[in-house]
Amino acid sequence: MTPAVPTTSVEVLLARYRDYLSVERGLATTTVELIVHLFRPFLLGLAGTGGRLDLGGLDACEVTAFVLERSRRRPGSAGRMVTALRSLLSFLHIGGMIGKPLSTAVPAVPSWTQTMPAQKAAGRAGHGAAGLL
Repeated sequence: MTPAVPTTSVEVLLARYRDYLSVERGLATTTVELIVHLFRPFLLGLAGTGGRLDLGGLDACEVTAFVLERSRRRPGSAGRMVTALRSLLSFLHIGGMIGKPLSTAVPAVPSWTQTMPAQKAAGRAGHGAAGLL
């Protein structure tokens, strides 16, 4: 089966990024398709109603807004999403499609694996050593 020929500026960019991920980075097809699926809405939003993708004005505020919106809707996948977003932004910068290295603008996602959630800590307060068992 022959892959569909990209017809919009967003699809052209996603096809280039898909090739980069699979050929240059050696990622599995399922991983590549998941990443492309994650960022299609981001790029479509940047393209707007006219469909023309102009990345020249992309800034840290738009990157942060996308991360916050997506992490609220899908908090369980926020860590993977920000890692993939940093990759996309690096690809865009190295490829000359954006002028600034915006990968550093991607906010970190809190990790609860290293700290105790506040609700559990509050429930154990005042129990001394017995509360930790």
